[in-house]
Formats: sequence, C-alpha cells, structure tokens
Amino acid sequence: SKYFAVYDTEASLEKVALPANTKKVTWENTHIVRSYSVHTNLPGHEKPTFDCNEDPQELVNGLVDHLLVLADEHREILMEDFSEVFEDIEAAIDEENEHDPQEEGEKPKQIPLEKYKEMLLDYIEEFTVVGFNSGKYDVNAMKRHFVTAMQDKDPISFVVKKENNYMAIKGKKLKFLDMMNYLAPGYSYDKFVKAHNCEIQEGFF
Repeated sequence: SKYFAVYDTEASLEKVALPANTKKVTWENTHIVRSYSVHTNLPGHEKPTFDCNEDPQELVNGLVDHLLVLADEHREILMEDFSEVFEDIEAAIDEENEHDPQEEGEKPKQIPLEKYKEMLLDYIEEFTVVGFNSGKYDVNAMKRHFVTAMQDKDPISFVVKKENNYMAIKGKKLKFLDMMNYLAPGYSYDKFVKAHNCEIQEGFF
C-alpha cells in the first residue's frame, strides 16, 4: 500500500531494575522508553502525533492503540479503493458455482478466486509501520512493554530476527519494519534525511 506510518521513541537512562553484574559486565543504566512520535501519510493526518508518559507500559499501550486506529482508517480507504475488484471477484465466484454446482455430500470446492480474495483482504488489513534503526534500538528498548501491548491488542503472528535485530514483526493488522534493513551499510539517519532533501535535520537530545 502507498500508505504507511513512521515512528520513533525516546528513552531515559535510569538506574532501575538493572540486571546482576558479572565479572566482565557492570550495568550502569537501563533504557526506559518515555515518549513516542508517529507520523503517517494517511489523509487527514498532516501533523505528527507525540506523547510522553512516566509509565512505559501505558506509553507503549498508547502507541499501539494509536497505530491500530490508523490501521482501521487505512483499511477503510483500501476497501473503498478495491470495492469494484471485490464486486468482480464475487461475481466470478458466483458464476463458477452456477456452472459447477456442489453435489450433495461432496467436499466443499476450492475456488482459486476465493483464495485470491483472502490474500487481498490480508493485504488490506496490513498497515506498515517503519522506524529507523528501530529493530536494534526502539523495539529492544520497549520490548517487554511492546510484547505485552501487542499480545493484548494485535497478537504477533511472526517475527524475523537476526541476533538482536528485529527485522520484521507482524500482527494481524500491524507490520513493523526497520528502514535500516533496506539501506547500504553505514547509511546514517542524517544521510538518509539529506538524501531526500528534507528541511528538518536530525535532532539531538
């Protein structure tokens, strides 16, 4: 789909709930996610959304809730865009059933167009959410809260992971991707922004 959302999170370094130190590793701080920003090219969303919360679980719940609202809007737009396609598919399925009706006691027939219809519906249901270096940082920083939120609101169906990098996370409606996986090695966010002639440059906190 031509519609998608982009997101970013910010975290604070705090000395809470640190793992036990080892002979080789001493833990100084842990990253606690404190805010998120989301922007989308869906119609009617010209301005980005920002939220912050002292409770990381409430924050991530809010992030997932907001993305699911966008996913529903995305679905409505595509259902309208593909309405004639669905009408043609239904008409073709009805015609197939008329020409070759199912006999009594016969197993239900597998009509290829029905499978195509299911695939198209899955495509319409899926809303892509893109981050930059999110697979290595953002997802890991909020992983415990993110998994809880997704399991409650949009259960995860599969994950593509390479070492500590979450390359793709797929729920029923949301699909999270990391732009870094589609760029040349060493291609920084600053270079990415400048390459697209964006007026706003990378910020520092």
